[in-house]
Amino acid sequence: MKKLILLCVLFLFTSLCAEEVFQVGVVNTLQLHPASTPVEGIKLNLVNSSTDNFTGLDVGFFSQVNKDFTGIQFNTINFNNGNSTGLQFGEVFISIWQHDRSATWHC
Repeated sequence: MKKLILLCVLFLFTSLCAEEVFQVGVVNTLQLHPASTPVEGIKLNLVNSSTDNFTGLDVGFFSQVNKDFTGIQFNTINFNNGNSTGLQFGEVFISIWQHDRSATWHC
């Protein structure tokens, strides 16, 4: 019963927040939350996912951030189309930025 109450409270809390704490994407059109939903937490890209504003840990194959990125990216392909702050690890980096304050490493 305590677990059920805890799950209900967590669900209520996360539904009231403007940002989501977890994003999973198989492809750009098949992902947990739409790209317009800000994500602050963990983003898992099974193949590809797109988010407008992201803060946190971004892991997977192909990641697209359309506006503002802050955090750490571990992807084969990182595509940022806005402001970037943080660390990027991967094979391919594409940035169309206004203010890029990120360090990139080719692994």
